[in-house]
Amino acid sequence: MSMYYNNQPNQPQNNVPNPPAYPSNQNYQNTYYNNDTFQPVPIADDIESGNQSLKNDYELTMRLGFIKKVYGILSAQLLVTFLLCIFSMTNKTFANFQIHNSGIMIFCMVVNIIIFICLICIPHLLKTTPTNYILLFIFTITEAYMVSAICSMTNPQIVVMAAGMTVGMTLALTYYACTTKEDFTICGSMLFIGACILLFFSIFLIFTQNPIVHIIVCCFGVLLYSFYLVYDTQLLLGNKRSALDYDDYIMGALMLYVDIIQLFLYLLDILQKVSGEN
Repeated sequence: MSMYYNNQPNQPQNNVPNPPAYPSNQNYQNTYYNNDTFQPVPIADDIESGNQSLKNDYELTMRLGFIKKVYGILSAQLLVTFLLCIFSMTNKTFANFQIHNSGIMIFCMVVNIIIFICLICIPHLLKTTPTNYILLFIFTITEAYMVSAICSMTNPQIVVMAAGMTVGMTLALTYYACTTKEDFTICGSMLFIGACILLFFSIFLIFTQNPIVHIIVCCFGVLLYSFYLVYDTQLLLGNKRSALDYDDYIMGALMLYVDIIQLFLYLLDILQKVSGEN
């Protein structure tokens, strides 16, 4: 007479309980069975959900790193502009130099426009290091010089008021862009049309000195660049229909910098006209 024993001594096979029958109405093609509890554990679903979770974490990490990089570059640009404006407003010698050397102002304007067009029309320049940083640095210096020259010829109280309004509007619009459910990234074509209209009206202002028309155009500029700030911020966040790639950090910083500077200049112009200063 032969008997089979398990790991416990002197225990016959007849005393081993039979495993429970598995339900026949479930598909266990991609499962394995736990030897202790005989419970089916899905494999494919866990792997797929795990991969999706890792992918989401990776996307979130990359996007946060991209946003930090863009705002780091933007902070450096604004700091350079702020320091140059302060130096121009406090140093009369430098302010007089800017006033009496308008050719430098025109040169900076031409260089600024050329670099901006090159960065927009030649995308690979934005992703070629260190060319992209060099071009952005030149753009920032020329833009900062022009802004500082304008500030040196303006009442400091008006400059401070315009700067305070710009900071407040930028923070409020950035918060709105981050929290709203509205998708402004689909409004790119409408904003481009608005920019074209603003350009033609700005050319028209050269031939007229009507302060009312000037204020109306400047108000339209403030409104347009406020929308642009929301639009560009949502492109940066990447949670809407359109988004910037992770390699477009130079483009992101450039767009936000232009939005903030133009917002400041239009507010400064409005305050000048309202206060009666030329």
